[in-house]
Amino acid sequence: MVLRFLSVSILAFLLLTPLLKLTSETIEKPIIIVGVDNSSSIIMTKDSSFYRNEFPKRLADLIQQLRKKYQTEVYSFGDKTEKGFRGDYSHKQTDIAAFFSEMEDRYANRNVGAIILASDGIYNRGTDPYYQVGKTPFPLYTIALGDTTFKKDICIKKISCSKNVFLGDKFPVELMIEMDKCKDIHTLVTITNGAQVVFNKEISASSEQTLKKTDLLLDALKTGIQRYQVRVDPVEGEANKVNNNQDFYVEVFDSRVKVAILFNTPHPDITALCQALDGTGRYQVELINSNDRMMSEGKKYDLFIAYQIPSSVSPGNLFPFEKTDRPYLYILGTQTDFNAFNKLETGLTINASKLSFSEAQPLPNNDFSLFTMNDADPKWITGYPPLLAPFGEYETRQLTDVLCYQKIGNSTTKIPLILFARNGEKKTGIIAGENIWRWRLSNFFQRSTFEPFDEIINKIAQYLTVREDKSFFRVKVNQKINENENVVFEAGLYNASYELVNEPEVTLTITDAGQKSFPFVFSKTEKAYYLNAGLFPPGNYTFHAMTRLGNFSYEKNGTFMVIPINVESLNLVADHSLLLRMADSHSGVMVNPLNLNELVRKINVQEEIRSVSFLQKQYIDLIGNPWLFLLILIILTTEWGLRKRSGL
Repeated sequence: MVLRFLSVSILAFLLLTPLLKLTSETIEKPIIIVGVDNSSSIIMTKDSSFYRNEFPKRLADLIQQLRKKYQTEVYSFGDKTEKGFRGDYSHKQTDIAAFFSEMEDRYANRNVGAIILASDGIYNRGTDPYYQVGKTPFPLYTIALGDTTFKKDICIKKISCSKNVFLGDKFPVELMIEMDKCKDIHTLVTITNGAQVVFNKEISASSEQTLKKTDLLLDALKTGIQRYQVRVDPVEGEANKVNNNQDFYVEVFDSRVKVAILFNTPHPDITALCQALDGTGRYQVELINSNDRMMSEGKKYDLFIAYQIPSSVSPGNLFPFEKTDRPYLYILGTQTDFNAFNKLETGLTINASKLSFSEAQPLPNNDFSLFTMNDADPKWITGYPPLLAPFGEYETRQLTDVLCYQKIGNSTTKIPLILFARNGEKKTGIIAGENIWRWRLSNFFQRSTFEPFDEIINKIAQYLTVREDKSFFRVKVNQKINENENVVFEAGLYNASYELVNEPEVTLTITDAGQKSFPFVFSKTEKAYYLNAGLFPPGNYTFHAMTRLGNFSYEKNGTFMVIPINVESLNLVADHSLLLRMADSHSGVMVNPLNLNELVRKINVQEEIRSVSFLQKQYIDLIGNPWLFLLILIILTTEWGLRKRSGL
C-alpha cells in the first residue's frame, strides 16, 4: 500500500509539470589583451637585433607572469590583426586604430582588465588611434618601441599625380621630399620610366629640417599601366636609404570616352554631372542644347545623357533617338514630356491620369549586381536628400536591373528610382528624378568630399559605355595589386548558347619576369571558376589560362603587376608622445621594453582589475529527469515483486 501510494503520488505530482530551479556560479578572470606591433618599421632602426632576438623573450616572460593571475590574450597587428605574435615584423602597413576597433568588437561585455599596446606609435593606415582609443572602455598601458632620435635622412614623403591619363597628354607630378639634418647638402632627384630617364633635378636643404616641393610635367607616351621610379641620391652618413626610392603608377588610356549631355534649359544637375565626369579625366563632356544641334553627329559620341529630354518645354523638338545604337542615360524631371518618353521603349513607362511629383529618397537594392561601389557600402545612398520624382504607375520590362528604389515619406516601395534596361545590345539607364545636385552637396557637407557621388555617376557611365566581352572564355584579375593582397582570378566559360558551364577543368600558369612559372588549377563555384593564387612578390607577371569544352580549346593571356608597399620606411622616428597621451587618457602608464616587470606590478595593484562572478539561473523540467523515472520504475517493480511473493 505504501509503495502504491508513493508511485501514484509521484505520478500525480508530475502531472502538474513542476520545474526545478538551479543556480550556478561562474567566475571569470580579468582578461588582459596584449597587442604587439608586427610591422617592418620596428626592425628598420639600429635596434633591429634587440627586437628580433631579445624583445620576443622579454614579451614571453611578461605574458607568462600575467597568466598566473589573469586570462591573457595576445594579438599582433599591422595591415591586419592576427591572433598570437610571430615576431617576423612582416606587415607592410600599420593600422593601430583597426586593432582597437576589433578588440572592442571581440570583447564587448567581457571582463577586460586592461589592454597592453607594444608599438612605436607610427601609423600609416586608418584613422588617428588617439581618437579611436577614446571609444575604448578598457584601461590602456603602452610599451614604447622604436627610436625617437632624428638622424640624417632624405625621404620621399609624398608623390601626387593623376592616376588616369591619356596618350599624348602631359600630366602633373608633385614630389614632397623631406631632408633632415642635411643643411647645405646637395643631392639629385631622378625619375625613370623603364630604362628611360624622364626627369632629373638637383635639390638642396636650406635648414636642418627642410621639406622640398618639386612640381613637374611628364609626357604620357605609352598606353597601359606605366611604372615611374623616383630616386633621390643618398648622402654621406644617411642612416635610412630605403626611403630614398619610391614608385608611382599611372594608367595611360588610348582616348577619352566622349559624353554628350542633351538639355533644353539650364539646371544645377547638369553642372553636377559635368563636374563628376570631368573629375576623373576619362570622359570628354560636351553640352548640347536640343535647339541648336542635329543628331547627324550622334555617332561620334560614346554616351548620351538626356537631361529631361524629350522636353515638354519644346515638345516638337525631339532628337531621333532610334537612329543611334549608342547608350542613353535619361534623367526625368518636371520638364519631361512623359508621353514622348513612354514611346521610346526605354524599359520604363510612367502612366498617370494627372501627372504630379513627390519627394522620393533613394533606397538601395541589395540584390543589384551590375557594378559595385568602391568608396562606400550600401549605406552611402540612404542619407541622401530626396529627388523630385514623377508620381504615377511605373511599368518595367523583365530585363531591368534596379540600383535603388523610392522611399516616399516613411513608406518603402518597389518603385524604381535608378534602373538599367537592355534592348538587344543597346543599354539604357534611367534616373527617375531631378535635383541630384543636392546629393553632391550632401556628400561634401557630410564627408568633405564629392567622391561618393562622383563614383556613382562614373560607375553608371562606365557600365553604359563598356563594350561587352562576347568571347566564350573570360578571365578577370586586377591589373594593379598591392604586395600584401592576394592575387585573385575569376573565370567564366560559356557554351554555344552563352550559358555558363563549369564542368571542364581550367588551368592557369603565372610567369614572373625571370620566366619562373607557377601552375594553378581553378576551383569551381556554382556556375563559374575561382582561384586565389596567394601573395606574390612585387614585379610584373603574365598569365596563361586554358580549358577545353567539347571539341574546342580556349586560351586567355594577360598581365598584372604587384606593387611594392614602402610606407613603413617613410617615417622611422617613433612617436612615443602619442603612446603616452593614449595611456594617460585611459588611466595607464607607458614603459620601455627593458622595464616590463614594472608593467606587471602596476597592473597587479589596480583594484579595478578583478574577477567577476556570474550567477546563472536554470529551470529544469522534472518530467524528463531519468533518475526520477528510474525511482518510479524501482517502486513499481518492488511493489509488483512483493505482491507476487505474497500471492496477491
